[in-house]
Amino acid sequence: MPSPIHSSGVRKITKLLTSILNDTFLILKEDPITLGSNEPIPDVTIVDNQGYIDHHPNGNNVKLIIEVRNTSLYSDFKNKIRLYAISQIIEVWLVDLQHRLIHIFKQPDQYLEDYAVKSTLGAGNTVLLTNCSNLSIAVDDLFPLL
Repeated sequence: MPSPIHSSGVRKITKLLTSILNDTFLILKEDPITLGSNEPIPDVTIVDNQGYIDHHPNGNNVKLIIEVRNTSLYSDFKNKIRLYAISQIIEVWLVDLQHRLIHIFKQPDQYLEDYAVKSTLGAGNTVLLTNCSNLSIAVDDLFPLL
């Protein structure tokens, strides 16, 4: 069961992205996506704005996956990052609530099962929604108030 701070973080990010992106993209909150024979449930996913009535979005529809973590950071995330890289998810963010950092993963390499470009941003920085109209967000705006 997610902690209250995790739930608060997911709500804050979902609300922020919805207000920024309007109806340009669909913002999914803890909804499944289809990646081959797997159906992970990312915390937040930005996908093409389609109905998805008869199927879940797949890797081709995904613009950005955001996973939110408060405690168990990278060890729990390694299997997901591997799946996302193999599935060619073009960008993934890991929002670290405890340290107030965003770990960004770009350029998936399905053969290495990892991402070629990794970076970390903290307070005072902005992060670019590369695949979503090149809008930028202040890193500080992604974290719930403590």
